[in-house]
Amino acid sequence: IARFGVGHDGIDKARATAAGLLCTNTPGVLNQSVAEHTMLLIGAAARTLVAMSASMMRHGWDQILGAELEAKRLAIVGCGEIGRAVARIASAGYAMEVVGCCRPDAPAPTALPHFRAVTNDFASAVRSADFVSLHMSASRDNLHWLNRERLGLLGERTWLINTARGSLVDEAALFAALAERRLGGAALDVFAHEPYAPAEQGADLRVLPNVIMTPHVASN
Repeated sequence: IARFGVGHDGIDKARATAAGLLCTNTPGVLNQSVAEHTMLLIGAAARTLVAMSASMMRHGWDQILGAELEAKRLAIVGCGEIGRAVARIASAGYAMEVVGCCRPDAPAPTALPHFRAVTNDFASAVRSADFVSLHMSASRDNLHWLNRERLGLLGERTWLINTARGSLVDEAALFAALAERRLGGAALDVFAHEPYAPAEQGADLRVLPNVIMTPHVASN
C-alpha cells in the first residue's frame, strides 16, 4: 500500500501487517506546498482578505485595516521538516519573529535555522504570539492535543493556523474560544470530520466571522 503523501493515519497498519502488506508513504514531497499554504492563511488573516473579497463581491468598498507580518511573532508547534519550511519562509521572507515548540517529553534543540528560539514549553512558546501554527503528527497521543486548557494560553489577538491534522484540535472548545472572542481567529485546512461537519450541534465554525477554511488542500 503506497500512500501518496506524508500522513498515514488513515491506514490500518495493524491489519496490513497481519495481512503481510508493506505500507509506504512519500515523506518530503509536500513540505513546500504545505508551508506555502500555511503562509497564505497567515497572510489572509493578517490582511482580512476573505472579508474584503466578500464585501467586494457584494459591490462594497470596505477598506478594512490590515497588519504587516514583519516583526509579528509566529509560534510553530512541531519543528519537523514542514515546520522548518514555514519558519524559513516566515523569517527570511517576511522578517517575522519565529519561535519553535517541540514535544514536551523531548529535549529542545539548542538552535534551528530561522528560529529565534526553540523550546519544549508550549506556554512560553505561544506567549504574546500573533500566530500559532500546528505542524504535529496525528498520533493517538495527540488526539485533541489543543484542548480547552491549551487554547486558554493563546491570546485574544492570536490566530490559530492548522494545516496538519484536524484531530489535533478540540473543535468544540475552539468554537467556544472563537465565539467568545478569547481567540483572535482560526485559519484551518484540516478538520476532525472531512468533508467538514461540526463537532457538536451549535458549534459550526462556518458561521463565525473570524474563521478562514479551506478543504484540506495544503498539500495539493
